[in-house]
Amino acid sequence: MRIIFSAFLFLFIGTAVAYSQTEDCNNVLNGKVIDTHDQSALVGATVILSGAEIAVITDFDGDFSFSELCSGDYTLQISHPECRTRAFEVSIHDTLSRTFKLEHHLESLNEIIVTGKAFGTKTESLLNNYLDENALGRYSQGSLGDALRQLSGVSSLSTGNAIVKPVIHGLHSSRVSIINNGVRMQDQEWGAEHAPNLDLNTASRLTVIKGAAALQYTGDAIGGVVISEPIKAPLKDTLFGKSILTTSTNGRGGSLTTSVVKGFDNGWFAQLQGTAKRYGDFESPNYVLSNTGLFERSALARIGMNKIEWGWEANYSIFKNDVAILRASHLGGAEDQVIAINSP
Repeated sequence: MRIIFSAFLFLFIGTAVAYSQTEDCNNVLNGKVIDTHDQSALVGATVILSGAEIAVITDFDGDFSFSELCSGDYTLQISHPECRTRAFEVSIHDTLSRTFKLEHHLESLNEIIVTGKAFGTKTESLLNNYLDENALGRYSQGSLGDALRQLSGVSSLSTGNAIVKPVIHGLHSSRVSIINNGVRMQDQEWGAEHAPNLDLNTASRLTVIKGAAALQYTGDAIGGVVISEPIKAPLKDTLFGKSILTTSTNGRGGSLTTSVVKGFDNGWFAQLQGTAKRYGDFESPNYVLSNTGLFERSALARIGMNKIEWGWEANYSIFKNDVAILRASHLGGAEDQVIAINSP
């Protein structure tokens, strides 16, 4: 009798355990693989369920499914011929439906290269003049006004050797707004002797917007708006930078700028940039332009996250500029001006 009771007890426990296992392993995972940019379905993506070692292929709608899964945590490895392979963590305790996004354009080749275009389409109402990174590199030792006057319709107002203000439609200072990395700069609006406190080497693109299109940035920029945009860090694990050293015999000085950008494939990026310029008095063919030296220092630090669909950025910049005004330009009236012109 005791043997028969033990057998029934063993059979009951085994049945309960088998029922419990069957109950916990009836979970289903339904998934869909799409492109991050346009939300289109990715056909033929391989989905591997680590732990269970099961692999499936997405159908024409980008859908896949795993059935008879036990409750627990799993790792999905999704790969596609034109995407970077990614791993996703999923916790399954019941029927689960989830959408997975892959970056679909990382392996695209640059099959078409367009060169020689001097206009962009930042606004819908007109074309905009701009200077790209290569053009800005040629003016590394100069100022913002020196670079912008190379564009059609932009001139400059120079009070000193390093005090150069952009002029658009004959207007300058408070009538021309300068936006640096999303922040409006107002230091050039105080007077003719105040130039924009902006290091040209921190920008990867300078855009000049004229006319009614400037209203989306500010309402009092009658002349136009100058937009300085920093370099964009790519969404991949990379490290790049540049250093530019220039020297000049006139002024017996030079400038040095260095920039380093570090990007990660998870979206994090950081940038460090610094510039130093030092010149003495400049010279004309026959005499020295006294009190025209320059000593400029600037630095920039940026850190942020770029996830294509969203992101954030924090930056800190400092700019210090010691400039001088030509001694012969200090006038008390018309009589002083005549004397200065006739002076050897």
